[in-house]
Amino acid sequence: MNTLSTEKRCQVIAALLEEDSIRATVRMTGVAKGTVLKLLVDLGLACEEYQRRTLVSQTGSTVGAARGILKPFQGKFLPSRV
Repeated sequence: MNTLSTEKRCQVIAALLEEDSIRATVRMTGVAKGTVLKLLVDLGLACEEYQRRTLVSQTGSTVGAARGILKPFQGKFLPSRV
């Protein structure tokens, strides 16, 4: 399976952060639309994991889980009020 180089991933993410549409990002970078969407999902999951780890390391435990605000879902925590 082919993977994007780090440089190409950075180009795609930078374009999305500049509020370019997915279609414009595809045209500017030459990366397929499906690949951009998969990279966007991977980026979201990485951000979620970073935030979860940061919260746990800052408080020593997940405060939201202790208060019942978060519920476990497939090994991850999701808001229970969604």
